[in-house]
Amino acid sequence: MKQKIRIGLVLSVLAAVSLAALDRDFHAVGDGADAPERLDVYRRAKGYTVLVTTDGHAATVTAKKAGKLVFTLDQSGAMTLPDGRKTAAQPVVRGKAHWGYFVPDAVSGIGENDLVDLTVAYAGSKAVLPDAVGAPLRVCGRKGPAYSWNQEESTILEQVSNTRLEFADFAYDVVGEGVADLVSGSAEVKNGTLFLKAVLREPVNCTMRVLLDTVPGTGYAGDGADYMLDNASLTRFTGSQPREWKWEAVGKVAFKRDGAAYTWEVPLKTIRPEETGRLRIRFQARTRGGTDEMPSDGKVLPILRPGNLAADPATKLTVSDSAPMYKTYPLTDGQTSRRIHWCFESWASGRVAPSKFVEFRFVQPTRVRQMVVWWEDLPKAAEVQILNKDGQWTTVMSQKGAAASGSASDWDSSATGAAIVDPAQEKRKKAEKTVFRFAPDTVTSGVRIAEPKELWIREIEIY
Repeated sequence: MKQKIRIGLVLSVLAAVSLAALDRDFHAVGDGADAPERLDVYRRAKGYTVLVTTDGHAATVTAKKAGKLVFTLDQSGAMTLPDGRKTAAQPVVRGKAHWGYFVPDAVSGIGENDLVDLTVAYAGSKAVLPDAVGAPLRVCGRKGPAYSWNQEESTILEQVSNTRLEFADFAYDVVGEGVADLVSGSAEVKNGTLFLKAVLREPVNCTMRVLLDTVPGTGYAGDGADYMLDNASLTRFTGSQPREWKWEAVGKVAFKRDGAAYTWEVPLKTIRPEETGRLRIRFQARTRGGTDEMPSDGKVLPILRPGNLAADPATKLTVSDSAPMYKTYPLTDGQTSRRIHWCFESWASGRVAPSKFVEFRFVQPTRVRQMVVWWEDLPKAAEVQILNKDGQWTTVMSQKGAAASGSASDWDSSATGAAIVDPAQEKRKKAEKTVFRFAPDTVTSGVRIAEPKELWIREIEIY
């Protein structure tokens, strides 16, 4: 059976962008639960972002490839190469207790298929992190054999767009265990249909399951799956408790097996009447010898967001201003976990603009049903607004006073018919989420959140 490996989160920007900028598309591996506390590495399109927690101490990162020095990097961004030449890395984040620099492959000589070991040493200390015995943090390029945190890692998820994602799994199962080894897969929403594909390393007689989480906060324990595919059979979770294995038959879907490849076609209306919203997916190969999952247990589940206007490339995102080191891309990158490095997981307003806002403007007037907001910190006097025909922002929901619960009673619908339909707290990560339902047949050219003093948000979706 495939070993369960606990890892950190690695992000990779796919598009060619300026080194200081980050894109929505990314690779994600794991939720960061056991990432080193003081040394984090994020894979970018053409290099690495190295993040170090220092607590005020001077620190030096050393990178080696096959035991040979590749570079050293200090808190000033100075890089020293093996031949003694010095160059400067590009700053990403700076603070009293941390720093981070982008190290391009062209400077460091790190190729896409190279495994590189990184350690960090602190002035006045003999300790070498990420752990006390000095074991390095091993990372590799996008096309390398694995991303890894001290051990080889398995699933790599490529978030291509709102409606498509792909998997690649480079790890091998233990020989002789008889587990069907999942090596690749994909998921795509197109023309009202969810297309799924899973590929084994070699043809093996097994049952293929796909766990589908369509409604956040409900479903079977672990994945929160509301539906499950078992070969061609589609079932719906009907248990009253999260760990109750109780499923009800819904019907059959188009299913095909061709050697080691399995494909499904699922009408979206079968699993979600409105055909929009989040979909989280896990493939599962089951044989008498064991179970193989992709992504493996504990890792970030892939997310499809068909119909999400907020992350539509045609939608224009504008913010009042941003706090130092914060970017706007986390508002629409699909990730709501707090395990990502703090300034990559959320957006925070700055102190320059007299009032704070996040606004989304559509190419043309569009019907909107709801907006989902994951708060990093709940606001005290926020307003949800839509853009009317005269180009003015009209408030449809407003928060009363310094509420901290996010309950419906804390918000006033402003007599517009808008309402909160899902004020919730994700218990596992202690993160607040609010779903704002707009009045029926709301058509607008834009949606906005405004607050007089401060906004701090992890994710926004508009459907």
